[in-house]
Amino acid sequence: MLRSALPLILATVAATAAQADIQGFATGLSRDGGDTQLWNAAAPAAGFQGEYYTTPDNCTYRRTQAPGYPAQWYLVQNPHHIGRPTAHRGCRGTL
Repeated sequence: MLRSALPLILATVAATAAQADIQGFATGLSRDGGDTQLWNAAAPAAGFQGEYYTTPDNCTYRRTQAPGYPAQWYLVQNPHHIGRPTAHRGCRGTL
């Protein structure tokens, strides 16, 4: 009985995992595909030198850069100290 039900169980688990969100962020694997646009956040221009960058959809990022490496941008969850709104579900963790 269990052997005959195993393929059905595995198919159900795989279908559920493909539609799930990871850490509340869209994976791009949802049924309607509409969530994939959340990953298309605009990165700052190459010459941008500010410490903070806010995308058009109000996600704020802070610049980090180790000597000899390119700049990286990490999401600021609660940027109220610089007068920006709290990060929302559609914000990427990094740019």
